[in-house]
Amino acid sequence: MFKDSYQHRWPVKEDYKVLKLRVEVENWSGKSPLSIYQDFHAKVFTATLTAILAQPAQAVVAQQSQAKQYTDQVNFAHLLSKMKDTVVLLLRRTPIADILASLWQIMLRTVEPIRPGRKYPRHKTAKRKRFAMTYKPLH
Repeated sequence: MFKDSYQHRWPVKEDYKVLKLRVEVENWSGKSPLSIYQDFHAKVFTATLTAILAQPAQAVVAQQSQAKQYTDQVNFAHLLSKMKDTVVLLLRRTPIADILASLWQIMLRTVEPIRPGRKYPRHKTAKRKRFAMTYKPLH
């Protein structure tokens, strides 16, 4: 039973990897519980919004790459970096059609091929401190 369900844990692990490495959910802008709470939820909201926006673009990208050797996919890491800059603009009360059109073009332009069966050996390195503190300590 465990052997059959083992493969179902990978999507969950990939989501954790995106949150930790791409969204940097542990990189907080302050030390207070309120600032950590706000940072966490803002980053989860941004990642969720990015996934929602990428879904229809992925269908278009997959259809456009049918004639190629490998199927393409939207570069989610690149899109996340763009969304970090534009999520505030989307929440303002300004017209968002231009912003969404720009994001749509970015999603269709920045694609990467899905290459099945790729494996790379792991090289163990010394762990480093992940994030520098983004606040000034009080003296």
